[in-house]
Amino acid sequence: MLRFPHTLEMWYEEEATLNSDGSWTEGAHGWRTLCRCHACRLGETREVKGAHGQTHLCAFEVTLPASVEPLPVGTPVRIFDSRGLNLFDRSPRTDAPPQASASYPVRGFYKSGARYEYAKLWL
Repeated sequence: MLRFPHTLEMWYEEEATLNSDGSWTEGAHGWRTLCRCHACRLGETREVKGAHGQTHLCAFEVTLPASVEPLPVGTPVRIFDSRGLNLFDRSPRTDAPPQASASYPVRGFYKSGARYEYAKLWL
């Protein structure tokens, strides 16, 4: 049995830059593979308290290695199984921007700082 059978990807966007002639150059954007993970669909939608006492409704709980840095709340993520199918809508991997059915925003992140404890992510 694999501890982390899924692959977590996050959407990243860089800011546009201003050129010396006054024109703008679009920043890079796309999906970036972050780490291996284990995603579980929660049996029912659960309320999770955020860092500032806010509560969010979450449908997935994702276990990550302890070495993963916290993701900002609202970052679009998607998760793939070993066959390359998206867990959320069963579609194959593409480079398309985030879509509501194929990605979820991060609702909460927990990292204790302990060396051997896993990090948690809620979607």
